[in-house]
Amino acid sequence: MAKQTAFITDARTHDTAWVKAEIARRYDTLRTLRFEIGFGNLNSLSQFRVAKKELAQLWTVLGEQLMAQDADQAPAR
Repeated sequence: MAKQTAFITDARTHDTAWVKAEIARRYDTLRTLRFEIGFGNLNSLSQFRVAKKELAQLWTVLGEQLMAQDADQAPAR
């Protein structure tokens, strides 16, 4: 569990551009892993599961960052 917590904590320290680039890179990784699964070259599905989980965490971090930006840009009442 500590490894997952470290990943999302580290992702939160980066800016939005980095998170978007990392999401794109993770999609490429997932595509490659899907091909490896299809060809029978992947022995364990754990890599695939971890990649999906980290991608979901990156989407969560991106959403948090975008919401924070919207809150900063909202006009004061």
